[in-house]
Amino acid sequence: FVLVTHEMNFARHVADEIACIADGEVVAHGSGKEMFSNCPSPRMRSFFESILA
Repeated sequence: FVLVTHEMNFARHVADEIACIADGEVVAHGSGKEMFSNCPSPRMRSFFESILA
């Protein structure tokens, strides 16, 4: 199923896969572990680092 949330700590713990959408486009997609530890998108990596620090 699909769950939409802005709660990144929640998503980190419950999601098998995460898709990051910015300006109406998917800018990053991968496993929860990958998205939070080594996100391929510089924009999303910076976002995760700023909110999870």
